[in-house]
Amino acid sequence: MSTNYNDDKCCSMWKKILTTSFWVIYPIMGVCFLHVLWLMNDRMDNIMVNSNEIFEKPEPFKDIEGPLRGNVIKGVDIALLKTPSEEMIAKGAKLYASKCVTCHGSTGDNGTLPNARKFGKDPFKNGRELSNVFKTITTGIAAGGMPPFDTETAEDRIALAHHIRSYSKLSPKVTDEDIKKLDKEYSVTVDKGAPHQIPIAMSIEILVEESNVKSLNVSKLLDRLHIDDGKSAEFLKSVSNNLKNTLISFNNSKVWKTDYSSFVKFISVNIQSSGLQSKMLVMEKAKLDKLHKYLVELYK
Repeated sequence: MSTNYNDDKCCSMWKKILTTSFWVIYPIMGVCFLHVLWLMNDRMDNIMVNSNEIFEKPEPFKDIEGPLRGNVIKGVDIALLKTPSEEMIAKGAKLYASKCVTCHGSTGDNGTLPNARKFGKDPFKNGRELSNVFKTITTGIAAGGMPPFDTETAEDRIALAHHIRSYSKLSPKVTDEDIKKLDKEYSVTVDKGAPHQIPIAMSIEILVEESNVKSLNVSKLLDRLHIDDGKSAEFLKSVSNNLKNTLISFNNSKVWKTDYSSFVKFISVNIQSSGLQSKMLVMEKAKLDKLHKYLVELYK
């Protein structure tokens, strides 16, 4: 009897302790949960608000009005590699704002992408030296989703590299050795020629005209072959499955005219597209040489 009483008393005591604990723990847990929600809400405001437009509306394409003569793009002044001018500094900031700010942020450390490099503190993939930052800008980082900017001029990429390096005191000074390395790999101080340019519409007209001339030439050659009953002409007809394609292939290239070896190489590379039969690849030299001489005369 006493044992049951003690057991009941013990159970009652534990129930009381657990009940009291629940009434204490649950409110605390509730307060903690609400606090976490409040913190997340505050953080979400910062995450969701983005001052920079991620998707910029592309400008409509505008072709050049007329032909432009090519010019010489001056190489970067060596002095600017070590100490950028105010103009270069301003150019670097402008380039950064248009090409880098969306991913890396306006301060270099507040980018919208979670894996974007924080320029102020994160280690650089290729190093913080000017030559290595220039390399990263030029080649990009495919694994990290960074595109290459190799279409920018060398001076623009140097300006951008200087700007990116300015975000951190960890960036080492530019040394003569670093400049030599940069110039050896990318020839940034060497003048480069820019090609002539013509409007797209004009280039299409030229291509169409060239195509028409080639088609007319092939038509004339076909007419000549149809009435030519010489041995070389008959031999060409016998080794071609599609005479028109064969004539077009030879008409579109001048390399095969150079010598016999160039002719044989041309045939081996273009055997399928030219309409020639595969037995041409193992044909004796005398026959191929005679055919080569005939075709050279035909395409004069």
